[in-house]
Amino acid sequence: MRNFIVLSLCLLSFNQVKAEVKNRSQVARASQEQPAGERTDSGELSEDSIGVKKIVGMASWYSYKGGLFAASTGFKKGSVLRIINPANDKYVDVIVNDYGPDRKKHPNRIIDLDEIAFQKIADLETGIIDIIICPLKTL
Repeated sequence: MRNFIVLSLCLLSFNQVKAEVKNRSQVARASQEQPAGERTDSGELSEDSIGVKKIVGMASWYSYKGGLFAASTGFKKGSVLRIINPANDKYVDVIVNDYGPDRKKHPNRIIDLDEIAFQKIADLETGIIDIIICPLKTL
């Protein structure tokens, strides 16, 4: 029941967060700078106005086990995360089963998605995308 409530709150705030991310991206493109705001180098959790925890940042993909998996430095293995692509409203639920990306080499990336998971929300040719993470189950 608790997961259902968290999922419902995540979906309720999705449009608000999506609009905010799109607005920041448009401003950033216009000024040729990175979007400011909730993206942090440490990938910290933030809360929106109704208390839903989320992370706004960037994701890349890698070929690992061929499933709905992700590598994260901020979530323990076994955590379930909803990854939302605000550019096209697509999302995928993944299980964290690896550690990464290396924040020293890639400070803007907060998660690496398995190739299969990335394909659910974007073309592989895109490489790196803006995303919103809503934790569904954390360990």
